[in-house]
Amino acid sequence: MPNVLLISDRHLKDQALVESNVDAKVLAKVIHSVQEIQLKQILGSTLYGSLIQAVADQIQSGTTLSETYTEVLNDYVKPWMVWAVAADFLILNQYKVTNKGVLRLSDDGAESVSLQELEALKNYYDNNAASFKLRLIDHLKKNSLVTYSDNPDTNISSGSIGWFIER
Repeated sequence: MPNVLLISDRHLKDQALVESNVDAKVLAKVIHSVQEIQLKQILGSTLYGSLIQAVADQIQSGTTLSETYTEVLNDYVKPWMVWAVAADFLILNQYKVTNKGVLRLSDDGAESVSLQELEALKNYYDNNAASFKLRLIDHLKKNSLVTYSDNPDTNISSGSIGWFIER
């Protein structure tokens, strides 16, 4: 399967509260992780693989995406990914694992947020990601784009409220 990112670091910076000076290389790793772990579970491996291949073909040879893939990607996948990537990035950016252990980053002129503040902000992003995930799942089901044999993830829950919304 091609190594394609469905959103760019620029798109994330434009749509979320992520500063323009954040390292694109770090964001790319988080984007890739969210795609491979979370999005693949939502779409199921068949649709996920087809979408990745279609985007790779578009990048490499200039082919156009089908109307179905364009709609799924632009109206559902990208909005969900912005929030899901931002939620993961909040925690990953605050801490770095080094040979001296896990370190919390701070500037000399600024104070780091408390863990409670960081968790509250992450919960905000997680709730938004859950909302976009619900929209994406509803669209996939409505248009019969996933099958139960793909075993897609249809769990809509948020750690911040502990609720499970069955659709």
